[in-house]
Amino acid sequence: MGQSEFLRIQLMEASSVVITTLPSTFELYETSRPWTILGNLRPWRKRGKSEFAENRECAVTGLLAAQRRLKFAMNQKGFVAVFERDLAQADIAECVVSWLKRFEKVEQVIPGMEGTLEVKEAGEIMWEPNLQFRVLNGDQFAWVYVSVDRRAMETTGFQDAEISLCLDVLLELPGLAEVVDEKNQRRLDELERAGII
Repeated sequence: MGQSEFLRIQLMEASSVVITTLPSTFELYETSRPWTILGNLRPWRKRGKSEFAENRECAVTGLLAAQRRLKFAMNQKGFVAVFERDLAQADIAECVVSWLKRFEKVEQVIPGMEGTLEVKEAGEIMWEPNLQFRVLNGDQFAWVYVSVDRRAMETTGFQDAEISLCLDVLLELPGLAEVVDEKNQRRLDELERAGII
């Protein structure tokens, strides 16, 4: 299968399953019964505005729990952070250092592959033009998409009762000028016309 079709199942606990299409997690399903996988993935594009878009969204069909459909998909959230200037490697490294100080674990998607490696210090970052990180804190995680020499950074994750991790990872970053909810299409269009995203 291609990268956007890669499927991984992760058991979060006895009654929860995470359906993952690398490099981004799609939905959390809950079930109290044994589950099996039937059917195929149907990749699709939510927005063509990001180089990462084709890997961030997919439709999952045929997911059954002992002949009953799994339920309670969590709401996916996303944000776009705008910085005061283009992000050089040193600026991105500062962001990684901030995450390492504030959260439990940081991973990076291995360039050209479908797996991740833990990043324990900024010197372990594998540099390429487009970088993808996963920040983990307890049972929460957020994906971060950032490009060298661009002013914007995108995150995805799940809505939380308090503050979603995909928003929290942005709030204390150096040089942050603005955070835009991915549902604010008007502002995103303005940023796109300005060449920021």
